[in-house]
Amino acid sequence: MDNLIGKRLDGRYSIESLVGVGGMANVYRGTDLKTGNQIAVKVLKDEFLDNEELVRRFKNESKAISILSHPNIVKVYDVSVTDKLQYIVMEYVDGITLKEYLKQRGGALTWKETVHFATQILSALQHAHSKGIIHRDVKPSNIYLNAQGHFLLGDLGIAKIDDLKYCTMPESMLSSYSAPELFSLLGTIEPTTDIYSVGLILYRIFNGNHAPFEDENTSAKAADRRRVTGEALPVPMYADYEISEIILKACAFQPADRYQSPQELKDALVEYMKRNQVDDTLIVPPI
Repeated sequence: MDNLIGKRLDGRYSIESLVGVGGMANVYRGTDLKTGNQIAVKVLKDEFLDNEELVRRFKNESKAISILSHPNIVKVYDVSVTDKLQYIVMEYVDGITLKEYLKQRGGALTWKETVHFATQILSALQHAHSKGIIHRDVKPSNIYLNAQGHFLLGDLGIAKIDDLKYCTMPESMLSSYSAPELFSLLGTIEPTTDIYSVGLILYRIFNGNHAPFEDENTSAKAADRRRVTGEALPVPMYADYEISEIILKACAFQPADRYQSPQELKDALVEYMKRNQVDDTLIVPPI
């Protein structure tokens, strides 16, 4: 049995159940005994307490989310860093990840759902970028859909903060949504890095939930190699010309060729909807 379940952290946070296991930390559901609120507590695994790089990343996340305040970003309530235990107390999101939601839907979303998700996450990124924070790990498993149908961005563990000296990361920490520049030590990390990742999520939604170049004869790793070396992305299978242009610009290999801010990409999506009379009144239904 997990030795934290049933314990109280700092006499205030009751740990009730394990809800997620990550590479460097476990996430627990609990209760703030002072407020009575449900909380999520991310705890750095014991075996990593002596790993300076992972401890730095954990502190990085706590610093990043502590200066953000946005309705589409998971809230942080408290941070504790000691030699024996390091944890972050966060808002508990009663819902599922976008990855799980896409799986439920067979990888396909309606236009209304797609724009609902994209505009909320782009608004969250615009706020983070305005505070000098670049997420660098935007992907469906780091986007949460709550019971009210709102999307929230979380997991800023590898975020780049302007006043941090280090911003490189090992390839093992990259995902199939990572921008090409993250695979190179010479790559410059800019807001366009996050825009690429959002664009690639849109690409997959409009490509039958398939990554670029991925088919029965090409493994995911081989497809990623083609993507990050600058090969032109094929047009998404289920997108018309206009939306294809938007997605492919967001996913341009060169950062200078992409939308330069989340707001620019958001505006392009909204303008497309207006031109094509796409109804955006429907909100993603509660889970």
